[in-house]
Amino acid sequence: MNVRQHSEKIAQAQGRKSARRALPLSYRGRMRVALRVARVRALVHQQTDEEQR
Repeated sequence: MNVRQHSEKIAQAQGRKSARRALPLSYRGRMRVALRVARVRALVHQQTDEEQR
């Protein structure tokens, strides 16, 4: 079961508002930071590649 399905199941049990708090904060924070870092790196790589050409 993936994380989103799991959090949705918890949300249905507890009500929508606490869905975000159902997952450990550190885990969610890490995932979000990792995604943001990956996105920023991809953008930076694209820019530097274009500048080098």
